[in-house]
Amino acid sequence: MSEYGFQGMPDMKTINDFTLPQDRVMGSKVLDVHQKHPFGWETINEYMKRDYPIPTTLEDYDYVSQLLQAEGVGMAIEAHRRAKPYCMGTLYWQLNDCWPVVSWSSVDYYGRWKALHYKVKRDYASTIVSFDKTKDSIRIWVVNDDMKSEKAILSWRLMDFSGRILKEDNKQVELKSNDSQIMLSITDSLIEVHDTSSVFICARLKSSNDSLISESNYFFVKPKDLRLTKPVITTILKKQGDGYLVLLNSKFLAKDVHLSTSENGFFEDNYFDLLPGEGKRVFFRTRNNISLVDIQVKSLYDVMEH
Repeated sequence: MSEYGFQGMPDMKTINDFTLPQDRVMGSKVLDVHQKHPFGWETINEYMKRDYPIPTTLEDYDYVSQLLQAEGVGMAIEAHRRAKPYCMGTLYWQLNDCWPVVSWSSVDYYGRWKALHYKVKRDYASTIVSFDKTKDSIRIWVVNDDMKSEKAILSWRLMDFSGRILKEDNKQVELKSNDSQIMLSITDSLIEVHDTSSVFICARLKSSNDSLISESNYFFVKPKDLRLTKPVITTILKKQGDGYLVLLNSKFLAKDVHLSTSENGFFEDNYFDLLPGEGKRVFFRTRNNISLVDIQVKSLYDVMEH
């Protein structure tokens, strides 16, 4: 499968580079010049309205448009990989841009990673955990592109957004070389007694020596229908090597966490779910000296109506 994609906006710093403050509103002439598809905005709006809250500020709209792009293309990549050997390749459109623009790229004109590129990095890992929904169950797949087989432990937990474990299980599995397998099926009867807008499944695949191979989260409803609790995210910044270690923790689920800063640099991970009570370490590579006030943290809760 090749040349499929969905548009998303570039990084806000990129938009700031080609706009003046008065241009930074949806519908401005300058923004429209940087959207070359004749009905690009209409397509983004149509699918955003279907699945996500539609923000009123440009900065929030930029963030949600990137989530939408990452979700759409990531959904296709995982489906193609699960379908092996019927499908043995997946190549999304597109990698980069020839000028700063709203486009199908995963890396914008200035080399800044959009949410899609972080998603692609995870979805193109050699071994991934992936979900799909059938009529009466949730299936957990493991796709392994490595040319060797090994044993591993696949675990799953049904959790609410405060981290309370409602159900959990695990099993030893064999990762067959160059293969895609359904490892577990969770029947709807196990889930339907819970409010599906307030729970999710976390699946993790670990090697025999307990190192994490892959993990993935499954949400039962569209992002706009999630009954998220305001996350209480604590952030610690530590100087390390050629950058800084950003340590994050949250009392409640923080969905689609986006780290940003006005300083030049690169976050090695971004646009991720921060699970309740579980710490997350993200390295920020930069030549600049920064402090904690330079790091902004946003999650899906921040753009939803409450």
